[in-house]
Amino acid sequence: IIGWLYQYYNTEPKAAAFAKNGKITKEEIPAVTQLFTPDWIVRYMVENSLGRLWVEGHPDCGLKENWKYYLEEAQQEPEVQAKLAEIRK
Repeated sequence: IIGWLYQYYNTEPKAAAFAKNGKITKEEIPAVTQLFTPDWIVRYMVENSLGRLWVEGHPDCGLKENWKYYLEEAQQEPEVQAKLAEIRK
């Protein structure tokens, strides 16, 4: 979701470059031709998805101590905890 949000965050610079109806400058080329996700967004997504799964299976690995964007899981109601446990089977 975060990568998707960032993609649409960059739509204004892209639209502005196309709206000029002229030559696109070298500074505008990334906004027009590239779609990339910044490093911090990638780290957030990996640490809180695959990283979380790894830590759950290897609680003593110590990896998460070096992670900047990892968020501990929020407390959930018992019904939600049961559904999450079922999904993780």
